[in-house]
Amino acid sequence: MNFGPLVEMNDPDINTWLINNLPVQLGTEYDDQLDQIAVHFLDDPDEEIRESARYRLEERLADILITH
Repeated sequence: MNFGPLVEMNDPDINTWLINNLPVQLGTEYDDQLDQIAVHFLDDPDEEIRESARYRLEERLADILITH
């Protein structure tokens, strides 16, 4: 699983799809990477994507990473 190239595309449709489909299962070797993807979208210009990123971090029990 490598979502990295999708994160860098800066396409609003891809960003929306990615944050809405980011896995929430915990206890995998990808937890840190998935959390960092969600954190990346906390600064997105689109408010809906920012809110989805916050929600996803809360679902992943990583809301401590939300700094604002």
